[in-house]
Amino acid sequence: MLGIVVHPNLAELVSAVAAEAAAVLRTDPGGLVAVAPGPLLDRVYDRIAASDPDAFRSAAFVSASELFRAPGEEIPSNRQRLRERLLAPLGIDPERLQSFDPDAPSPERECQRMDEWLDLRGGVLLYLAECDEEGRLGIVQKKASVRSRSHVAMSVPAAAGGDPLFGRPAPKLLGLTLGLQDFAAARRCLVLAQGPAAGASLRRALGGLVSEEYPAAAMRLGRICHLAVDPAAAEEIGDDLLRRFPITPLDAAPDPYAP
Repeated sequence: MLGIVVHPNLAELVSAVAAEAAAVLRTDPGGLVAVAPGPLLDRVYDRIAASDPDAFRSAAFVSASELFRAPGEEIPSNRQRLRERLLAPLGIDPERLQSFDPDAPSPERECQRMDEWLDLRGGVLLYLAECDEEGRLGIVQKKASVRSRSHVAMSVPAAAGGDPLFGRPAPKLLGLTLGLQDFAAARRCLVLAQGPAAGASLRRALGGLVSEEYPAAAMRLGRICHLAVDPAAAEEIGDDLLRRFPITPLDAAPDPYAP
């Protein structure tokens, strides 16, 4: 079930997503939260730390993706970024963040380890993601099978030579990433998007068949997914799609785990 809500400005978008995330965590304080990198999400994390940190202090966290470092490579780590931007301000033990090991001897075995860990945890309660102009949701690979779980992928740089997912120019590097099946299976998904480029990507993802072309298409497969956008993104998405996916208030959304 997908619902789209348009917020009048970025500040209200960030505040609304932080408040909804906190409401989800209150239903299951020890739930697992999947988190992804991104400048919009950084603002959400800041808002959480400033307004409602208690809702998150009992949660466990899993990072959606990580670049794989070959011996001798110096690559910024998503794990470290999330520890600094999310866990530290909340006063949460960094060991409560499960992530791919960028220095694992075997990237394939590392992905298998992550799948096994997620299965033992019982899956993701809340998935926080940001959709960029490539239609990604914190997933490293642009074309990721909708049936995929953790897998080794190729990081796809943007056309301008930079990779907005990691905020820097990037060659084609191996990435370790959760799959779209993990996103779609989460009990709640909250996705943010800002600007016309992200909106145009979302229109392609939401207006056609669910395919591998844009990972954001997996939002249509999710149990309950709320997409929060600003007016510039909404204009590109178009009124026809906005009417097709009206927002359902969190309280009224059916619980997929209910008997």
